[in-house]
Amino acid sequence: MRKSSKLLITAIIITTFFTISAKAQTGVTFLNIPGDAVALSRGGATVATGANSFSFFSNTSSAVFSKNDISAGLSYGQWCPDASDNTIINFGTNIKITEKFSIRAGYKNFGYNNITTYNSSGVPDDEIKPEEMSAGIGVAYKITDKLSMGVNASYISSDLIYEKGTAISFDLSGTYIINNLNIGISASNIGSKIKYDNNSYDLPSLIKAGGQYTFNLGENSLSTNLESDYLLNESTISGGIGAEFMYKNYLALRAGYHWGDEEKTIPSYASVGLGAKLKYINLNFAYILAGNNSAPNKGFNISLGITF
Repeated sequence: MRKSSKLLITAIIITTFFTISAKAQTGVTFLNIPGDAVALSRGGATVATGANSFSFFSNTSSAVFSKNDISAGLSYGQWCPDASDNTIINFGTNIKITEKFSIRAGYKNFGYNNITTYNSSGVPDDEIKPEEMSAGIGVAYKITDKLSMGVNASYISSDLIYEKGTAISFDLSGTYIINNLNIGISASNIGSKIKYDNNSYDLPSLIKAGGQYTFNLGENSLSTNLESDYLLNESTISGGIGAEFMYKNYLALRAGYHWGDEEKTIPSYASVGLGAKLKYINLNFAYILAGNNSAPNKGFNISLGITF
């Protein structure tokens, strides 16, 4: 690897550690919840997966290695349906400008249960739905045939009815590919605090590193992922392991496991998923299998994408 490439990857780590303060209260944790079916079905282990419509949320730098010039996707899911019935809506897109340069964009909306408000007489007056969102744009550049770097900038809004806050965040990412091995690293949600009227909280800044190895099985393939995540504000480690069997490039079977830290409200869960491709359209589904006392149990996500 060239000296300049090593310096760029090192810069991601150095910038992150000098930007983020010590352990503090954390807000807008929805940013780290997998928002599309492929990511969820692989246990969240996606920092080293190949580029898809939603890679803006995991590793923007992978965009320049995409085989498609244009891709876009929309997903809908429920997180912790038995406990709170939260909804996740994601939109992502990638446009390859040249072989070395790509532009990405992403939008994530996290909706909570409706809250009923009452007038001074105690009569139900209205129903309000708290929600949080992030929207951003990113760029990826191929430094060598094997190495790329990416950066995102996002605007974050949190409307919790009684408190409304905003923030700006940045993501830095890198991808290195050698033969059938992908290596990915990212530092996400780096930026200002989420500031409400009376309080402010750190963003859930996360460092991710992982790898994917793909076995070619004739017309089929099997890819395996391993990822480790470090949540800086909470000083805790989590991660995921996942696998995907692709049958003739049009039918995918996926499974994964995400290990977390329940004391830091990071859940552990197993996940499974299916995917299908038909010319320019791909459809993916994921489902969470966890214990009955685990909040994400029975959560799901369905994603629809288009590629050219």
